[in-house]
Amino acid sequence: MPFSALWGAYDVEGSVNEFFRVNITARGIPAWMPSARVLYNLGTEGLILSGYSGHAFTVSHLGSQPIAQYQGGRVDAGSGGYTRQGAVQIDCWASKTYAGESFAARLRNMRDMVAQVIGSGQSLLILNAYTSTATPINTTAIVRIQPPTFDGITVDRNPDYIRIRSVATYRWVERNG
Repeated sequence: MPFSALWGAYDVEGSVNEFFRVNITARGIPAWMPSARVLYNLGTEGLILSGYSGHAFTVSHLGSQPIAQYQGGRVDAGSGGYTRQGAVQIDCWASKTYAGESFAARLRNMRDMVAQVIGSGQSLLILNAYTSTATPINTTAIVRIQPPTFDGITVDRNPDYIRIRSVATYRWVERNG
């Protein structure tokens, strides 16, 4: 039998990623944006905007930790578990070279798109990424994601790249038995 950890961090992070990917264009995209490029767990900033239209969203999970233990460590039907809280950083990136004087307006457009996707107190089904990362199956559990907080526009190490950083927290019940 292959390993599976339903309701584990891998499933939750993948579910948040998929929710963001699907919904970032759900209300349309600005006229200047040919498509919404989304990158995950970015390791090299040099590849963010290279050879593209000068914008991208990046999604990186910042870890999680237990925040509430159920009495006796038992969740429904006697399985073990606890409430976990995680955080996701979603950055909006733009290139001054591509955007010119419109870079701040474009970043603010992107910031508003992130705010619309994450919304207030969204609940989304946790996907079982262990079945397939291409077509994961829904579980019956949910993750609740809170509205993001946003930083102002900042210049990155590469002076051509500017960004708005946001962080949103999310909670779920992780079952381990």
